[in-house]
Amino acid sequence: MKKFVLLLSLSIGLANVFGQDWTTCGATAGLLNGNSTGIKRNDTTAAPKYATAPSMTGTDIRTEFLIVRSDSMASDSLGNTIIESSSTGIFQPSTIAALGINDTFWLIPVTYDLYQWKVFVQSILYKSRPLIGSCCAILDNTAAIPGVCDTLNAAGFYDSSDVKTLKDIMVISDIYEGYTRYARSLRGLKNLWVNINGSLGALESIGCTGGVKALCYAFDSSSSNHDEYVVIKSCEDTRAAISETACDSYVSPSGKIWNSSNIYLDTIPNAAKCDSMITINLTIVNIDSSVTQAGALLTANQVGATYQWLDCPGITPIAGATSQTYEATTNGDYAVIVSNSGCADTSACYTISGVGILNNDFGADFQVYPNPTDGNFSIDLGTNYPSIQVSVNAMNGETIQSHTYRQSQRLNLSIQGAAGVYLVQIESEGKKAQVRLVKK
Repeated sequence: MKKFVLLLSLSIGLANVFGQDWTTCGATAGLLNGNSTGIKRNDTTAAPKYATAPSMTGTDIRTEFLIVRSDSMASDSLGNTIIESSSTGIFQPSTIAALGINDTFWLIPVTYDLYQWKVFVQSILYKSRPLIGSCCAILDNTAAIPGVCDTLNAAGFYDSSDVKTLKDIMVISDIYEGYTRYARSLRGLKNLWVNINGSLGALESIGCTGGVKALCYAFDSSSSNHDEYVVIKSCEDTRAAISETACDSYVSPSGKIWNSSNIYLDTIPNAAKCDSMITINLTIVNIDSSVTQAGALLTANQVGATYQWLDCPGITPIAGATSQTYEATTNGDYAVIVSNSGCADTSACYTISGVGILNNDFGADFQVYPNPTDGNFSIDLGTNYPSIQVSVNAMNGETIQSHTYRQSQRLNLSIQGAAGVYLVQIESEGKKAQVRLVKK
């Protein structure tokens, strides 16, 4: 972001006067008193005053300042490119982006009658003469370019209320006369206004000017009589280099978003409002939070990180479960927090439903729960069987209890022995299952 100030390089005293090179009305314009010194950022310059007022015919006389710069078209003092206009003489750096460092320019005051231009545009757009037709149609046959009114509308001029500033008048002049290559030069502006003024008599005779006889103005176009300015940089750029580490993505100081590790260049305003250019050595840390499941064994896929296994759905840490793998001892849902280089991510929850099942011929719907148990537990075979034999054995092979059930799918049992580990064996129609059950 560049910041410019407008610096006076050639000063002219308050007693100096500016001469008027010409005026479209052919009258002798007054003399402009004062000068254009002190045009700086956030400063003001009073509008020039006339010792003898030019022969304006309207009621809304205005003066605006043009910033102009010589260009390749210039063959005389009227061949300067118009950069920007302002009614106050205040020109912010952002409004004169066409000017570069070390460019010189001049301040040109232009006085015009806004009321007359409003009447002129309103008449062209809306007046109509009996038997002859609308002024728009008449102008289509006589103007340098056809479709004048359509072009005015396309430029945003629908009635007199849309004519507000000198910039509007320059656009209207360009549309009316078709001098497009002169649209932003002083030489072209003179030609445009003189030619429009010359056609007013013919337009008035057919009633297409609303009584406007002359679009008068005073134009101080002699750059040699003006203060000369140069665009300079008012502060120095600064540079910095930083290293940053971010999780998944990084938002730069200027608001850019980067998703991969690299060396980036970012620019923001420094304290003096010039550029602060920052070289950022960025490291993006991406966490793989996926998990591989093999029965009751869960393995975090991220290597070389730290881990904390969790009990879902409450996301409660499991004491001591901080290895890359975790083997569930009870059925339930489990997740893991994976941390690496200051970043962390939590996996999805994985369901464990076969804890303690040593072998199973009954299919995927077979369940024994809860495990561990306080003694009471249930067996779900997944479907109804006509005859089921269940035995509960101690780890030394001793049968603690044995039962036969008929026409059942879910069985409710209770271990009568002491706390410890038991083997529960289920058989039906040639199918077998063996479950290691823990009684707390």
